[in-house]
Amino acid sequence: VGITFVKVCSSQVVFLFFLLSSFFPSSQRDSEPKEAFFNLYGVNTRLSQDSPFSWEKITEDWNALDLKFTPFQLTHTEILVGEKLETVFLLPGDDFVVHVYRETLGFSDDSSEPWFPELRGVPSSITKLEVFRRDYQRVTALGCQSGYLKCSLVDMTRSEETCVLKSFCSEVVDGPITCLHLFTCESSSVHAPELDSYHLLVGSAIELGVVFLNIIRLGFSHSVSLPHSSAHDSIMCGLSGDLNWDGRPELLLGTYGKEILAYELDTHGGSSTAVGTGNGTCTCTGGVECLWRHSLAHPVLALWHGDITRDGLGEVVALSTRGLHILQHDLSEACAVLTSRLEEKPFLTDASSSMGDGKKDTEGTRW
Repeated sequence: VGITFVKVCSSQVVFLFFLLSSFFPSSQRDSEPKEAFFNLYGVNTRLSQDSPFSWEKITEDWNALDLKFTPFQLTHTEILVGEKLETVFLLPGDDFVVHVYRETLGFSDDSSEPWFPELRGVPSSITKLEVFRRDYQRVTALGCQSGYLKCSLVDMTRSEETCVLKSFCSEVVDGPITCLHLFTCESSSVHAPELDSYHLLVGSAIELGVVFLNIIRLGFSHSVSLPHSSAHDSIMCGLSGDLNWDGRPELLLGTYGKEILAYELDTHGGSSTAVGTGNGTCTCTGGVECLWRHSLAHPVLALWHGDITRDGLGEVVALSTRGLHILQHDLSEACAVLTSRLEEKPFLTDASSSMGDGKKDTEGTRW
């Protein structure tokens, strides 16, 4: 069902939590009850900063929790307890409840009522849950089996162990929600993007993939559809990332029809009056282009984008029903882009003169 990692660092000790939620059918007849387990790895493992990482230590230290429900997705976030942030794990199930597991309670099932008011009143089981926190505010997007969508802005207060639901919007689409992803078009690494500049990528089992623009500010009133995204069976997963090094995120969709689809939104910054309006945030004019597609031999279940080879280029990692697939950039194309950027901004040749003047060459590059 899901895997999530949490790494909490202190001055002396590194704690690593590796969580796996799994659903195993009974070996007997299908009519008999099925078993679900919540396996936690590395619960008590303490790794010294000087000692090498060891998977053996992690896998030898694990707990198993017996679940009385069918789990749908596993994720984690942080809640404010007093004046400290505490990591919790969220596990929605077929009982219409999002179960909260806290380490301070021995990873027992805790009520989500005081911590997550945005999860109340959901009409059906939550199949997808996306949580983003910045400082003491949280954006939560959820999708249900019935096609119900909800996006909420929550204020995490300091004075009491409760949260305040500031605003929310909801919508209903056809088919179960199979994909949710919050993202922003802002590329600045210095300042964190504003919460109301986030867009929401939604995929269902039946319809086209849709991007709801500036979801906190505009709700579900402005959207753009991703063409041909429903032509390859159900959309199973999605993500955003700068795949072509233009400083703007592209969108990736993984489908049960064994296809990975890449899209580019027609985005720009500044005080535009286009759909999704301005205030210096990135907006979308409504144009969407399918950049490329890649076929796998098996259905795509999950996608991730990051530099796992440590060569400075981000790879796309795809999990299918039969294994893990890694898509890498064409190195000749990467060299051509790098050469072009160096010719446009020859910062290396000017570095010595800039350092001699006591100035830093801060223009430039994302490499």
